[in-house]
Formats: sequence, structure tokens, C-alpha cells
Amino acid sequence: MTAPARSSSSRSRTRLPAPRPPRPPSASLKRISKHLGLDVAAVETTEIAGRRLIVAERYDRTVGADGAVERVHQEDFCQATGTPPDTKYEEDGGPSLRRIAGIVQSVATLDSLQRLAQAVALNVMLGNGDAHAKNLSLLHHRSGALSPAPLYDLMCTLYYGDDRLAMYVDSVQRSDRVREERIVNEIVRWGAPPTRTAEIVGDLLERAPAAIAAAREETDGVPDDLAATIERQVTRLRAPA
Repeated sequence: MTAPARSSSSRSRTRLPAPRPPRPPSASLKRISKHLGLDVAAVETTEIAGRRLIVAERYDRTVGADGAVERVHQEDFCQATGTPPDTKYEEDGGPSLRRIAGIVQSVATLDSLQRLAQAVALNVMLGNGDAHAKNLSLLHHRSGALSPAPLYDLMCTLYYGDDRLAMYVDSVQRSDRVREERIVNEIVRWGAPPTRTAEIVGDLLERAPAAIAAAREETDGVPDDLAATIERQVTRLRAPA
């Protein structure tokens, strides 16, 4: 359950983790992303009245000099492609990564394609099969510029035994069957330079073990088998095809 801390114009949300079924703290996955240098929604954990809470700062709000909170319009890729929310997964007819990349290239800032590439590599690395078209978005800034929203809904579906990908990677439909070169192939199909793409993906995977360890140190209650699941996924990705 998620609730604004004050009102619909609040700059933070408080999430109450559901008691059943147990869900590994999303805070730990966001901290992995942060340690990898990716743009991710800021998150903290706290405890109030004996309940562990996740407090996420709202990135779709700005604060003026007078303290007034202003909304920043966010458009997810179901909205951007005119796709009904119930077909947000590619297997149900939702948009592909290549289609999303085409929109990003045509409307967003110059570094946006690299940020999308990093997001794809991260989601596969985390075993996140829920990175569908509603979990990737664009922010519309007052200046008229568009940019990718920070990563905001990260999970490890492999932890639950679900290996399906929300959007296919180089036509591969299962996260535990993807290899590093398939991620590179997918991104290159968008028009990205092959050498630079290989460097970006390789660097992220090389730094992943240290990021996982750091996030685990910072987050209480992370199950051992969650970290092990992600570590196995990293090893799979780096293995020869």
C-alpha cells in the first residue's frame, strides 16, 4: 500500500510493505541502482510504531522559491504509444523496447537513449520481468524538454520463480536466457554505436557485485536468497552464449 505523506502535491510517498506474501525490500534494489550511478527515485527506510516503512521522494514534484510544490507531468509509455494499460506487456501486444527507443530518440534529451540502455541492462540484471511500458516514463518539463523519468518500480521477479520478460531483449523472452551480448544487440538495433554500447553494458555488469554488496549492507532485512538470485543472474549474463 502506498500513500502520499501529506497531500496529492506532496513530495514524498510512504509505502507500507504488505505482510503477505513477503516481498524483498524494493529499497535494496533502488540502492543497487544508485550505487551503479543510475538515475533512480530516492528512497529511505524507517520504522514507525513498530512497522517498517519505505519512504520514496517524489521526483515528479518541484519546489519553488516560495515553497510552493508544483507537479511535473509524467507520461508512461502506454500513454505515449496509445496502448491500453491491460496490454502493457509485450506478450499481450504492448510496445517493444525498440518502439520505446524510437520515441525517446525523437523527443527526449540527447543522453536519453543511453539512460534507456542502462535501464534495460539493469532490469535484466535484477531479474526484473515487470519492467513493462507503464514502468518506464518521460517527464515533461516546464521548459518544454522531455527526459526519462528516474527508475521507480524495481523488483526481482526471478526471486519468485518468474523468468518472463515484460519486454523482449533481442527477441529473447526469458530473463534467465539473456546474455550480455543479447542486451548489446538489442540496444544496437535502436541505432546506438556498437562499441560504446558494449562498454556501457559491460561496465554496469562488472560493477554489479560491489553495488549489490553495498546495497545489502545499507538495507536491513534483505533475504540472503534475493542477493543470491541477482548474483546468479549477473554470472549468467556474463557467461559465454
